[in-house]
Amino acid sequence: TNDTNDTSTSTHDQTFESPIDIDTPILPENYPPPLPPLCRDLYNLTFTHRTCADFVVNFNAGTDNLRKSYGMHTITNGVMGDSRQGNVASFVPVYDNEVSEFVGDSIIGMVVALLLRKWYPHLRPDGLTEIRSKLVNRGRLSSWAKLYNFDQHLILPPQMPQLPVRLSPMVLCDTFEAYVASVFDQQGDESAGLIAVKQWIEPLCRPYADMYSAAITNREKEVREAPRMGSMGYLNQMMEKHHVVAAWTESGGVNDLNNSHNYWSASLNLTLDERAHNSTPLAVKSKFPLTTTGKASKKKVAKEMAAYKALKTLGLNYCGDNLSFQRYLKHTHLAK
Repeated sequence: TNDTNDTSTSTHDQTFESPIDIDTPILPENYPPPLPPLCRDLYNLTFTHRTCADFVVNFNAGTDNLRKSYGMHTITNGVMGDSRQGNVASFVPVYDNEVSEFVGDSIIGMVVALLLRKWYPHLRPDGLTEIRSKLVNRGRLSSWAKLYNFDQHLILPPQMPQLPVRLSPMVLCDTFEAYVASVFDQQGDESAGLIAVKQWIEPLCRPYADMYSAAITNREKEVREAPRMGSMGYLNQMMEKHHVVAAWTESGGVNDLNNSHNYWSASLNLTLDERAHNSTPLAVKSKFPLTTTGKASKKKVAKEMAAYKALKTLGLNYCGDNLSFQRYLKHTHLAK
Protein backbone atom coordinates (compact mmCIF):
# COMPACT_ATOMS: atom_id res chain seq x y z
CA THR A 1 0.00 0.00 0.00
CA ASN A 2 1.38 3.40 -0.94
CA ASP A 3 1.81 6.12 1.63
CA THR A 4 -0.73 8.81 0.96
CA ASN A 5 -0.78 12.55 1.35
CA ASP A 6 -4.48 12.86 2.06
CA THR A 7 -4.98 16.29 0.56
CA SER A 8 -8.74 16.02 0.74
CA THR A 9 -8.67 15.94 4.54
CA SER A 10 -5.84 18.32 5.33
CA THR A 11 -6.82 21.20 3.04
CA HIS A 12 -10.59 20.96 2.88
CA ASP A 13 -10.90 21.16 6.66
CA GLN A 14 -9.26 24.58 6.56
CA THR A 15 -11.18 27.80 6.05
CA PHE A 16 -10.92 28.81 2.41
CA GLU A 17 -11.08 32.41 1.30
CA SER A 18 -12.54 32.78 -2.18
CA PRO A 19 -10.32 34.77 -4.55
CA ILE A 20 -11.72 38.04 -5.84
CA ASP A 21 -13.80 37.30 -8.90
CA ILE A 22 -16.22 39.67 -10.59
CA ASP A 23 -18.15 36.64 -11.86
CA THR A 24 -18.79 34.80 -8.61
CA PRO A 25 -21.97 32.72 -8.29
CA ILE A 26 -23.72 31.80 -5.07
CA LEU A 27 -21.61 28.92 -3.78
CA PRO A 28 -22.87 26.04 -1.59
CA GLU A 29 -21.68 25.84 2.01
CA ASN A 30 -19.51 22.78 1.32
CA TYR A 31 -17.63 24.49 -1.51
CA PRO A 32 -15.02 23.65 -2.71
CA PRO A 33 -15.42 19.88 -2.90
CA PRO A 34 -12.68 17.80 -1.22
CA LEU A 35 -9.48 17.17 -3.13
CA PRO A 36 -9.01 13.56 -4.20
CA PRO A 37 -6.09 12.14 -2.17
CA LEU A 38 -2.85 11.33 -3.96
CA CYS A 39 -0.18 8.76 -3.17
CA ARG A 40 3.14 10.21 -2.09
CA ASP A 41 4.89 9.75 -5.45
CA LEU A 42 2.13 11.46 -7.42
CA TYR A 43 1.86 14.20 -4.82
CA ASN A 44 5.59 14.93 -5.17
CA LEU A 45 5.32 14.85 -8.96
CA THR A 46 2.34 17.20 -8.96
CA PHE A 47 3.88 19.92 -6.85
CA THR A 48 7.45 19.84 -8.16
CA HIS A 49 8.05 22.90 -10.31
CA ARG A 50 9.84 22.37 -13.64
CA THR A 51 12.78 24.51 -12.48
CA CYS A 52 13.80 21.60 -10.26
CA ALA A 53 14.80 19.49 -13.30
CA ASP A 54 18.39 20.73 -13.63
CA PHE A 55 18.62 20.84 -9.87
CA VAL A 56 17.77 17.15 -9.66
CA VAL A 57 20.42 16.11 -12.20
CA ASN A 58 23.10 17.72 -10.07
CA PHE A 59 21.58 16.39 -6.89
CA ASN A 60 21.44 12.78 -8.04
CA ALA A 61 25.01 12.94 -9.33
CA GLY A 62 26.39 14.77 -6.31
CA THR A 63 27.94 13.89 -2.98
CA ASP A 64 26.48 14.57 0.41
CA ASN A 65 28.38 17.85 0.50
CA LEU A 66 26.89 18.82 -2.85
CA ARG A 67 23.45 18.02 -1.56
CA LYS A 68 24.01 20.12 1.51
CA SER A 69 25.27 23.01 -0.61
CA TYR A 70 22.07 22.89 -2.64
CA GLY A 71 20.00 22.92 0.54
CA MET A 72 17.37 20.56 -0.75
CA HIS A 73 13.88 20.92 0.62
CA THR A 74 12.33 18.41 2.96
CA ILE A 75 8.81 17.17 2.64
CA THR A 76 6.56 15.15 4.86
CA ASN A 77 5.65 11.54 4.27
CA GLY A 78 2.30 12.14 5.93
CA VAL A 79 -0.58 14.40 5.03
CA MET A 80 -0.19 17.57 3.04
CA GLY A 81 1.04 20.30 5.33
CA ASP A 82 2.10 18.00 8.20
CA SER A 83 5.43 19.27 9.51
CA ARG A 84 6.07 16.95 12.43
CA GLN A 85 9.84 16.40 12.56
CA GLY A 86 9.57 12.69 13.29
CA ASN A 87 7.77 12.23 9.99
CA VAL A 88 10.14 14.22 7.80
CA ALA A 89 12.41 12.63 5.20
CA SER A 90 14.78 14.07 2.61
CA PHE A 91 12.97 14.58 -0.65
CA VAL A 92 14.79 13.84 -3.90
CA PRO A 93 12.55 14.99 -6.78
CA VAL A 94 13.02 12.78 -9.81
CA TYR A 95 10.44 14.46 -12.02
CA ASP A 96 8.69 17.80 -12.42
CA ASN A 97 5.04 18.51 -13.17
CA GLU A 98 5.44 19.86 -16.72
CA VAL A 99 4.34 16.71 -18.55
CA SER A 100 1.52 16.16 -16.07
CA GLU A 101 0.35 19.71 -16.74
CA PHE A 102 0.29 18.94 -20.48
CA VAL A 103 -1.83 15.83 -19.92
CA GLY A 104 -4.09 17.46 -17.33
CA ASP A 105 -4.90 20.32 -19.68
CA SER A 106 -6.40 17.88 -22.19
CA ILE A 107 -8.19 15.83 -19.55
CA ILE A 108 -9.96 18.73 -17.87
CA GLY A 109 -10.95 20.18 -21.24
CA MET A 110 -12.55 16.89 -22.28
CA VAL A 111 -14.26 16.28 -18.93
CA VAL A 112 -15.73 19.80 -18.86
CA ALA A 113 -16.95 19.45 -22.46
CA LEU A 114 -18.75 16.19 -21.60
CA LEU A 115 -20.32 17.72 -18.49
CA LEU A 116 -21.53 20.80 -20.37
CA ARG A 117 -23.14 18.66 -23.06
CA LYS A 118 -25.01 16.73 -20.37
CA TRP A 119 -26.02 19.79 -18.31
CA TYR A 120 -27.11 22.13 -21.12
CA PRO A 121 -28.49 20.16 -24.09
CA HIS A 122 -30.31 23.29 -25.31
CA LEU A 123 -27.10 25.24 -25.96
CA ARG A 124 -25.38 25.31 -29.32
CA PRO A 125 -21.61 24.75 -29.76
CA ASP A 126 -20.71 28.45 -29.60
CA GLY A 127 -22.42 28.79 -26.21
CA LEU A 128 -20.84 25.59 -24.89
CA THR A 129 -17.44 26.74 -26.12
CA GLU A 130 -17.83 30.06 -24.31
CA ILE A 131 -18.65 28.34 -21.02
CA ARG A 132 -15.76 25.93 -21.37
CA SER A 133 -13.34 28.77 -22.11
CA LYS A 134 -14.46 30.52 -18.92
CA LEU A 135 -14.06 27.37 -16.84
CA VAL A 136 -10.67 26.16 -18.03
CA ASN A 137 -8.78 29.39 -18.64
CA ARG A 138 -5.73 30.44 -16.65
CA GLY A 139 -7.62 32.81 -14.37
CA ARG A 140 -10.24 30.28 -13.29
CA LEU A 141 -7.86 27.35 -12.80
CA SER A 142 -5.34 29.45 -10.86
CA SER A 143 -8.20 30.72 -8.70
CA TRP A 144 -9.21 27.16 -7.84
CA ALA A 145 -5.57 26.25 -7.15
CA LYS A 146 -5.34 29.16 -4.71
CA LEU A 147 -8.60 28.08 -3.14
CA TYR A 148 -6.98 24.72 -2.33
CA ASN A 149 -3.80 26.42 -1.08
CA PHE A 150 -1.66 24.84 -3.80
CA ASP A 151 0.72 27.80 -3.55
CA GLN A 152 1.77 26.64 -0.08
CA HIS A 153 2.81 23.20 -1.30
CA LEU A 154 4.82 23.94 -4.44
CA ILE A 155 8.32 22.45 -4.38
CA LEU A 156 10.82 24.99 -5.68
CA PRO A 157 14.62 25.30 -5.73
CA PRO A 158 15.63 27.28 -2.62
CA GLN A 159 17.52 29.90 -4.63
CA MET A 160 14.40 30.82 -6.61
CA PRO A 161 12.29 33.81 -5.45
CA GLN A 162 9.54 32.00 -3.61
CA LEU A 163 6.56 34.33 -3.31
CA PRO A 164 6.37 35.62 -6.92
CA VAL A 165 6.50 32.06 -8.25
CA ARG A 166 4.02 30.65 -5.75
CA LEU A 167 1.48 33.37 -6.52
CA SER A 168 1.99 33.33 -10.29
CA PRO A 169 -1.34 32.58 -12.06
CA MET A 170 0.53 30.62 -14.73
CA VAL A 171 2.32 28.44 -12.17
CA LEU A 172 -0.87 27.85 -10.18
CA CYS A 173 -2.81 27.00 -13.35
CA ASP A 174 -0.13 24.53 -14.41
CA THR A 175 -0.15 22.94 -10.94
CA PHE A 176 -3.91 22.53 -11.03
CA GLU A 177 -3.71 20.80 -14.40
CA ALA A 178 -0.93 18.57 -13.08
CA TYR A 179 -3.15 17.61 -10.13
CA VAL A 180 -5.92 16.64 -12.56
CA ALA A 181 -3.48 14.38 -14.40
CA SER A 182 -2.33 12.78 -11.14
CA VAL A 183 -5.91 12.07 -10.08
CA PHE A 184 -6.36 10.39 -13.46
CA ASP A 185 -3.07 8.44 -13.30
CA GLN A 186 -3.58 7.18 -9.77
CA GLN A 187 -6.50 4.99 -10.82
CA GLY A 188 -4.28 2.89 -13.10
CA ASP A 189 -7.09 2.64 -15.63
CA GLU A 190 -8.29 5.23 -18.13
CA SER A 191 -12.00 4.71 -17.52
CA ALA A 192 -11.61 4.78 -13.75
CA GLY A 193 -9.30 7.80 -14.08
CA LEU A 194 -11.89 9.81 -16.01
CA ILE A 195 -14.56 8.91 -13.46
CA ALA A 196 -12.32 10.06 -10.59
CA VAL A 197 -11.60 13.38 -12.30
CA LYS A 198 -15.26 13.88 -13.15
CA GLN A 199 -16.39 13.25 -9.57
CA TRP A 200 -14.09 16.04 -8.38
CA ILE A 201 -14.50 18.53 -11.23
CA GLU A 202 -18.29 18.28 -11.53
CA PRO A 203 -19.22 19.96 -8.21
CA LEU A 204 -16.27 22.35 -8.58
CA CYS A 205 -17.47 23.65 -11.96
CA ARG A 206 -21.25 23.46 -11.68
CA PRO A 207 -22.03 26.75 -9.82
CA TYR A 208 -19.96 28.75 -12.30
CA ALA A 209 -21.27 26.83 -15.31
CA ASP A 210 -24.89 27.46 -14.29
CA MET A 211 -24.20 31.18 -13.96
CA TYR A 212 -22.59 31.38 -17.39
CA SER A 213 -25.31 29.22 -18.95
CA ALA A 214 -28.08 31.48 -17.64
CA ALA A 215 -26.43 34.54 -19.18
CA ILE A 216 -25.89 32.80 -22.52
CA THR A 217 -29.44 31.43 -22.58
CA ASN A 218 -30.84 34.94 -22.11
CA ARG A 219 -28.65 36.30 -24.89
CA GLU A 220 -29.61 33.50 -27.29
CA LYS A 221 -33.28 34.12 -26.50
CA GLU A 222 -32.84 37.76 -27.51
CA VAL A 223 -31.14 36.68 -30.72
CA ARG A 224 -33.99 34.32 -31.59
CA GLU A 225 -36.67 36.94 -30.89
CA ALA A 226 -35.01 39.79 -32.75
CA PRO A 227 -35.11 40.10 -36.55
CA ARG A 228 -31.87 38.94 -38.08
CA MET A 229 -31.43 41.75 -40.57
CA GLY A 230 -33.08 45.04 -41.51
CA SER A 231 -33.02 47.03 -38.28
CA MET A 232 -29.82 48.86 -39.17
CA GLY A 233 -31.29 49.91 -42.51
CA TYR A 234 -34.39 51.40 -40.93
CA LEU A 235 -32.32 53.08 -38.26
CA ASN A 236 -30.05 54.70 -40.84
CA GLN A 237 -33.10 56.13 -42.65
CA MET A 238 -34.37 57.70 -39.45
CA MET A 239 -30.99 59.16 -38.60
CA GLU A 240 -30.50 60.67 -42.04
CA LYS A 241 -33.93 62.17 -42.55
CA HIS A 242 -34.90 63.30 -39.08
CA HIS A 243 -31.73 64.60 -37.44
CA VAL A 244 -31.05 61.68 -35.14
CA VAL A 245 -27.43 61.16 -34.15
CA ALA A 246 -26.11 57.68 -33.31
CA ALA A 247 -22.96 56.72 -31.41
CA TRP A 248 -21.77 53.12 -31.19
CA THR A 249 -19.61 51.44 -28.56
CA GLU A 250 -18.42 47.91 -29.33
CA SER A 251 -16.54 45.33 -27.26
CA GLY A 252 -15.94 41.60 -27.25
CA GLY A 253 -14.38 39.09 -29.57
CA VAL A 254 -11.25 37.15 -28.69
CA ASN A 255 -9.76 37.90 -25.29
CA ASP A 256 -5.99 37.99 -25.76
CA LEU A 257 -5.33 37.51 -22.03
CA ASN A 258 -6.79 34.02 -21.83
CA ASN A 259 -7.42 33.26 -25.53
CA SER A 260 -11.13 32.89 -24.89
CA HIS A 261 -14.02 34.16 -27.02
CA ASN A 262 -16.47 36.61 -25.52
CA TYR A 263 -19.81 37.60 -27.00
CA TRP A 264 -19.83 40.84 -28.94
CA SER A 265 -21.57 43.71 -27.19
CA ALA A 266 -22.80 46.68 -29.23
CA SER A 267 -24.20 49.70 -27.37
CA LEU A 268 -26.16 52.30 -29.34
CA ASN A 269 -26.77 55.83 -28.06
CA LEU A 270 -29.34 57.92 -29.97
CA THR A 271 -29.71 61.68 -29.55
CA LEU A 272 -31.48 64.50 -31.42
CA ASP A 273 -29.32 67.24 -32.89
CA GLU A 274 -30.17 70.93 -32.67
CA ARG A 275 -32.11 70.96 -35.95
CA ALA A 276 -34.70 68.60 -34.48
CA HIS A 277 -35.27 70.33 -31.15
CA ASN A 278 -37.66 73.01 -32.37
CA SER A 279 -39.83 70.67 -34.42
CA THR A 280 -39.99 67.62 -32.17
CA PRO A 281 -42.94 67.22 -29.76
CA LEU A 282 -42.14 66.91 -26.06
CA ALA A 283 -43.53 63.35 -25.89
CA VAL A 284 -41.02 62.24 -28.48
CA LYS A 285 -38.15 64.23 -27.03
CA SER A 286 -38.62 62.41 -23.73
CA LYS A 287 -37.40 59.19 -25.36
CA PHE A 288 -34.05 60.76 -26.19
CA PRO A 289 -31.25 60.21 -25.43
CA LEU A 290 -31.90 56.52 -25.87
CA THR A 291 -29.36 53.77 -25.20
CA THR A 292 -29.79 50.13 -26.15
CA THR A 293 -27.41 47.16 -26.17
CA GLY A 294 -27.25 44.01 -28.25
CA LYS A 295 -25.13 40.94 -27.51
CA ALA A 296 -24.42 38.11 -29.92
CA SER A 297 -21.62 35.83 -31.08
CA LYS A 298 -21.16 38.04 -34.17
CA LYS A 299 -20.63 41.79 -34.09
CA LYS A 300 -23.04 42.48 -36.97
CA VAL A 301 -25.86 40.59 -35.25
CA ALA A 302 -25.17 42.43 -31.98
CA LYS A 303 -25.57 45.77 -33.77
CA GLU A 304 -28.78 44.60 -35.46
CA MET A 305 -30.18 43.68 -32.06
CA ALA A 306 -29.29 47.05 -30.55
CA ALA A 307 -30.91 48.84 -33.48
CA TYR A 308 -34.00 46.63 -33.20
CA LYS A 309 -34.36 47.42 -29.48
CA ALA A 310 -34.10 51.14 -30.19
CA LEU A 311 -36.79 50.98 -32.87
CA LYS A 312 -39.00 48.90 -30.60
CA THR A 313 -38.66 51.49 -27.81
CA LEU A 314 -39.69 54.20 -30.26
CA GLY A 315 -42.80 52.23 -31.17
CA LEU A 316 -41.84 50.18 -34.22
CA ASN A 317 -42.11 46.62 -32.91
CA TYR A 318 -40.85 44.74 -35.93
CA CYS A 319 -38.81 45.88 -38.90
CA GLY A 320 -40.67 43.51 -41.18
CA ASP A 321 -43.84 45.59 -40.86
CA ASN A 322 -45.02 47.07 -44.14
CA LEU A 323 -45.14 50.52 -42.56
CA SER A 324 -42.50 52.78 -44.01
CA PHE A 325 -40.48 54.94 -41.70
CA GLN A 326 -42.11 58.05 -43.11
CA ARG A 327 -45.57 56.78 -42.05
CA TYR A 328 -44.24 55.70 -38.66
CA LEU A 329 -42.55 59.03 -38.00
CA LYS A 330 -45.60 60.94 -39.13
CA HIS A 331 -47.70 58.92 -36.70
CA THR A 332 -45.35 59.86 -33.84
CA HIS A 333 -45.12 63.51 -34.96
CA LEU A 334 -41.44 63.23 -35.81
CA ALA A 335 -42.02 63.94 -39.49
CA LYS A 336 -42.08 67.52 -40.65
